[in-house]
Amino acid sequence: MSKFKIFILATAGLLAAVTSTVWWVERPKRTRMEFFGHLYHERYDEAALMLNAPCDLKLAADGGITVIDQKGNTTAVSATKLPFLVSGGNARRPGVHTMTALGESTNGILASPPVIIHLSVEDGKVSIEKVDS
Repeated sequence: MSKFKIFILATAGLLAAVTSTVWWVERPKRTRMEFFGHLYHERYDEAALMLNAPCDLKLAADGGITVIDQKGNTTAVSATKLPFLVSGGNARRPGVHTMTALGESTNGILASPPVIIHLSVEDGKVSIEKVDS
């Protein structure tokens, strides 16, 4: 085999290794972004499929949802507070991100306290660590 062919094969192998490493490193971010999109666009069934058990999202008859965190605690979120918005990360725990359901407001003052869910990604699945309401 010529040196040129060996160089091409080595380059292709290196490129494949770099590509798969980047894919693997970026996977949690892609998972988070997909989950954020589902919650923002109120696709709760799709978001629920991305959750680690026992975490769950259940749609209520009135259009609200019930959020179940990883400890099994349930929180009802009324339809008037939805959708959830991405609100940022946690400086103390870098892998934890939050989404907030604000609800109605008058002149920028919320009518009721927001609902904040704290999320982390583990093994390609999302966990709801806790819910503040």
